[in-house]
Amino acid sequence: MFCRRLSTNVSLLIVVVMGAGAAHAAMPRFDVHKIAEVGYEMGQTSLVDIDKDGDLDWVVGERTRTWWFEYVKPDQWIQHTLGEGAKTDVGGTAFDIDGDECSDQIPGTAWYRNTGKPRAEPFERYGIGTISCHDAVAADINGDGRLDVVAISDQRNQVLTVWQEMPANPRDKWTVHKIGGGIHGGVGPKGVADLDGDGDNDVVRGDVWFENCDFKGLECK
Repeated sequence: MFCRRLSTNVSLLIVVVMGAGAAHAAMPRFDVHKIAEVGYEMGQTSLVDIDKDGDLDWVVGERTRTWWFEYVKPDQWIQHTLGEGAKTDVGGTAFDIDGDECSDQIPGTAWYRNTGKPRAEPFERYGIGTISCHDAVAADINGDGRLDVVAISDQRNQVLTVWQEMPANPRDKWTVHKIGGGIHGGVGPKGVADLDGDGDNDVVRGDVWFENCDFKGLECK
């Protein structure tokens, strides 16, 4: 169990720039480079080197589908299917799950293994019994040196903030540990860190933060 702490002393900084002409002159300019047409209710976003060619590719998905876009140049991306069928909202995150130095993807209730040949071979799907989520962040919660996944769901039958413990064999069922109730988002992309300086990872959810009291994410002192 985590200790629930209310986020307080939050400072709101409002910057008012006087003079429309000066503000316009100082406004940065961005060039727009289109990647693809994939919809507008998207999530699971990560910039990672999927094909290990030394540049960053783009992972993005929706409720039952995930793609990766192979970077060629700013105006050229090749679209690949990464996986289908995992139940999620828009939560998902990419990291090396099985320790083979290839970036995998976990969107909700399954994870997809990068075989090392992502252009030629489909990702391997493993259903692991985790939750459908709105946000997901990879972090080591129990201090065993392996990344776990912190996830939030606000679905009617699953209003949860949890951490999902990766087993020794990540193809096996993962253990879901409840931290608290859920909200609509609020933990990604950087909602896990050692807030109180005691050497373990705590969780910030948006409206509260949860103190990891026993260094293992299981109980409070």
